Amino acid sequence: MEPTIRADETVTVALFDTPARTAALDRGTLVVYAFPSDTTKQFIKRLVGVPGDTLAMAQGVFLLNGHPLQEPYAHRSQTDTAVNATRNNWGPLVVPPDSFFVLGDNRDHSADSRYWGFVPARLVLGRVLDPDARVP
Repeated sequence: MEPTIRADETVTVALFDTPARTAALDRGTLVVYAFPSDTTKQFIKRLVGVPGDTLAMAQGVFLLNGHPLQEPYAHRSQTDTAVNATRNNWGPLVVPPDSFFVLGDNRDHSADSRYWGFVPARLVLGRVLDPDARVP
């Protein structure tokens, strides 16, 4: 999540007491979740897709419901989007019920939903409260 959150930085997280709390999550929120293929590991990523959203990426530009999304928090270090076509060009896909799509802010160096798919809502553990870690 660098540069949004540095590896040595501590953030405050509001843990959810029930899975139903995930229904109130907004796009753009930083969430903590258990990794779907190994729930002993926890990650922080930005929630960019909620159930029913149609998502795509074209030449590195994230499209939400067919419209380019302004992402001032997204960081790219590689300007050549042809380097990894599947990372920068995919979709469209629809977020299924009870699932989310997450992306890392460091788009060129993030293992996220582009690679391993949707995050089931039941695996979302909380949201980051640090006001400096969320860009409105």
